[in-house]
Amino acid sequence: MQSNQLPDDAEPRWAGLQEVLRMAGPVVMSQLSWVVMQFVDTMMVARLGTDQLAAVGSSGLWAWVVVSFFVGVFSCVSTFVSQSMGRGHREDCARYAWQGIYLSLATVVVGAALWPVSRPFFDLMPHSSAVKEYEIQYFQIRLVGFFLIPWQTVLAAFFMGINRPLVPMVVTIAANVINTALGYALIFGEFGFPRMEVRGAAWALLASLLFQCLALQAIFMGRPMHNEFGTRTSMRLDGRRLKELL
Repeated sequence: MQSNQLPDDAEPRWAGLQEVLRMAGPVVMSQLSWVVMQFVDTMMVARLGTDQLAAVGSSGLWAWVVVSFFVGVFSCVSTFVSQSMGRGHREDCARYAWQGIYLSLATVVVGAALWPVSRPFFDLMPHSSAVKEYEIQYFQIRLVGFFLIPWQTVLAAFFMGINRPLVPMVVTIAANVINTALGYALIFGEFGFPRMEVRGAAWALLASLLFQCLALQAIFMGRPMHNEFGTRTSMRLDGRRLKELL
């Protein structure tokens, strides 16, 4: 008589799907949180007027277009980290992350270079003078924190590579709360803050991104991560690994 029982070492039918969802779920939530952040900002700015809404939509898109190249480059940190993890070279995980951090911080030069050309760039667009002024305000403030998105990308990629996707997910959700509260305060001048309107939306976004970077960096350099990956002793610039990332 044929038995329908599975061998003791056989995986349940849906084990693979469950594992994928367990790993991908936090990644999806992290990306969704970024979308929610943009949506909430747009909703609040829309209350200011159509000029402000048009300006934030346009300049926010261009800010993302410029930084997306670096996001793509620095996302590959997760590949090198996961490969090092698979080989059992745990300190290499931290070494690759540090090289990515140095490269991301270097993008401050890109933001500085784009500052003087931002006004001529938006002047080329067939928008009203009011919209252009708001666009320039928002875009230039975003340039101040140009390095923040690449920096956050590197650290998130490290935690993804070591299979700790919940860390960036939780930090991103907390950043959403900060962005919403601070955005409301700065855009409309609530809770004793000055009314900054479009500029307030940009500063609130930068503050939430800075929170993400500092929180992830603190966890990255914390005792548990250092004990496992040597994150505090792998800070040396490494030309070979920099070259591999690039």
